[in-house]
Amino acid sequence: MERVNEYTSDHLYGYNSIDIVMQMVHDLKMNHGIGSALMIDIEGAYDNVDPEKLIHVLQDLDLPPEFIQWTAHFTSSRTTSLISHYQHTTSLMEVSMGIPQGSASSPLCFLLFTTGHQFNERIT
Repeated sequence: MERVNEYTSDHLYGYNSIDIVMQMVHDLKMNHGIGSALMIDIEGAYDNVDPEKLIHVLQDLDLPPEFIQWTAHFTSSRTTSLISHYQHTTSLMEVSMGIPQGSASSPLCFLLFTTGHQFNERIT
C-alpha cells in the first residue's frame, strides 16, 4: 500500500480542505485507484492548546525529556503579523497560545494533548 503525503497541508499551502479532497478524488479516478482517507478538521483546535499545559501532559505521560524539550521549543517563541486588505502589515506580535498550524508535528502534539488529559482524568 502506498502512503500518500502530497495531500497534507505542508504540500498544498493555500488550498482549503475541499480543494484537497477534490484533488485526491481526481487523482484516484485518473489512476483507477482505490483509497481511503481520514480527515479531521476541528475548527480552532490548534489555537486553543495551551503550550504550558501540553508540556505538563507530556511530563505526566513520562515521555522522554528530549521530546518534551523539543516540544517546548516548537510551541514557544513564535511570532506573527497581520496583513490587511489594504496591504498594511502590522509589526510582529508574540503568539503565546496554540500550536503551529501546517506542520507535520502539530497533529501529534494535539493528539498527545487531548489523549493525555483523558489519561490523567482516568487515573486520578
